[in-house]
Amino acid sequence: MVLKRNWIRAILWTKTFTNSAGKRKELGIKELLTTLKEALNELKTDEVLQRTLGSHIFDAFVDLKTNDWNQYCLYVSPWEIMKYLDY
Repeated sequence: MVLKRNWIRAILWTKTFTNSAGKRKELGIKELLTTLKEALNELKTDEVLQRTLGSHIFDAFVDLKTNDWNQYCLYVSPWEIMKYLDY
């Protein structure tokens, strides 16, 4: 039974990601978030997770990840240097 269930999940997963963007939208399948900032904004609205973790842990986690995002925004990657600077 578990094998059959996993097989069905694999088929559904494959069909989901081989569909066009329009078809996924039609089926109500949302796009994955692309940045930590977007994920943090979604996380802040998740009341179930807030209640589950408790405000102390939840707030500490959000603060930690916000700090990670802010540090990431300050970092200039080697690709950006090669792409945008003449040297």
